[in-house]
Amino acid sequence: MLQIKQEKIGKKLRIGLEDELLDLINQLKDRKAKHTIRSLSLIVDGTGQRFTYFMLRSHFDRARELVGQERWQNPLTK
Repeated sequence: MLQIKQEKIGKKLRIGLEDELLDLINQLKDRKAKHTIRSLSLIVDGTGQRFTYFMLRSHFDRARELVGQERWQNPLTK
């Protein structure tokens, strides 16, 4: 089980690991095992440092730009 705590409301979720999600988690663990342990986070960069929210945001924004997709904006906040 993957246990997640939602940041905004603090609700705890448990997600079963199977199929593609289990494969992905195992790939991340194997990749992380090749580095000196610098972080307990599962998702790390090439040097073993944990990915921050802003690093992930930047990568997703760059990927969107590459495929020509605009960033979604909530129409209620305009």
